[in-house]
Amino acid sequence: MGELKTLLLTYQKNLSLKKPMALVTVLRVQGSSYRQPGARMLITEEGEIVGSVSGGCLERSLILQAKKAFHSSFHSSLESSGSEPIKVIRYDTTEDGDEHETLSSVALGCQGIVDMSLEILSPGISHPVLEALNSSVQDEKSFELATLISAPKGFSLPGGSHFFNPPAAFSSELQGQLKMDLVRLQKNETKTYGDFGFFLEKITPPRRLIIFGASHDSVPIATLGKFLGWHVTVVDCRSAYTVPERFFSQVDEFIKCQPSEISERLPLDRKPLCAVVTHNYFHDLEIVKQLLQFNVAYIGLLGPKKKGQTLVEDLRKEQPHLDTPSLLRLHSPAGIDAGAEGPHAVALSIITEALAVTTGREGGFLRDRKEPIHTRT
Repeated sequence: MGELKTLLLTYQKNLSLKKPMALVTVLRVQGSSYRQPGARMLITEEGEIVGSVSGGCLERSLILQAKKAFHSSFHSSLESSGSEPIKVIRYDTTEDGDEHETLSSVALGCQGIVDMSLEILSPGISHPVLEALNSSVQDEKSFELATLISAPKGFSLPGGSHFFNPPAAFSSELQGQLKMDLVRLQKNETKTYGDFGFFLEKITPPRRLIIFGASHDSVPIATLGKFLGWHVTVVDCRSAYTVPERFFSQVDEFIKCQPSEISERLPLDRKPLCAVVTHNYFHDLEIVKQLLQFNVAYIGLLGPKKKGQTLVEDLRKEQPHLDTPSLLRLHSPAGIDAGAEGPHAVALSIITEALAVTTGREGGFLRDRKEPIHTRT
């Protein structure tokens, strides 16, 4: 199960038990950081954490701060007030950064500055952002929302207010600018408008991974996809080497159909990642032919390079006007060049290549990368 789904399950459990929680969100990153804006961690009143906002070096400090907030004088009025105003915490892990609490900035070694928010969630009261995240996972909906981080003294809305549409408390000019920036938003970011500071974020559904072929080597591909939090569908094309359905008990969908039926049975217009693992050349040919007609982000074809070349030649015979950009989505052989051998290593290679496609990367060694590890806004 992916990190987000685990976090949401913990949120729903504590919500139903009417227990307070603390929500930590990465707002802004300067320099190097393990997690990027939008990463979240939930802290229970007992000190249990779900999710992460760093590689482990900041979590202890955040747990201590959450415990202080749980037992502060403000905590007694949570039920009447809704939630505690947002607290923004800065961690400076550069060599010349100041120490924070008991953390030595030099010892952490991350070489960056990270701003995080800490919110106390009232017992039994739902949180709009976590509810939106849950709706995104369950209903495949997308949301753009803003969180008020700072405002002039005496402003009517408290820090930490979340909204999908800017309320009338803001000027019409600011409302219009926020709406425009939310519509255009590509990556989560902190933005300042005069005396107001906001965290703008885009919430999107989990990636869809569709595996064609219910074979033994499809099992680890499905397992890794679920581990990343993707929505995983396995399509049993009734090919050779099919294994029992129980081997795929963890996937979101298991569909039995002929290759010619996939365009009718599957949501191929949602830019899914596709792994073709049928072990039947004619099934592969039919599946790839249909996938190329849709807005599919990635098509990984299992098998030797010669098989892929023959398949492309046969496709061009049937579709002489098949353009090169469409064929660039076909990765054959599927996977990155890591010397993978055996089902699990091959699955890791394929999933890594699919992940690289979603982030616009080449899948090479990070030591050879000239740009920052994480793409900046």
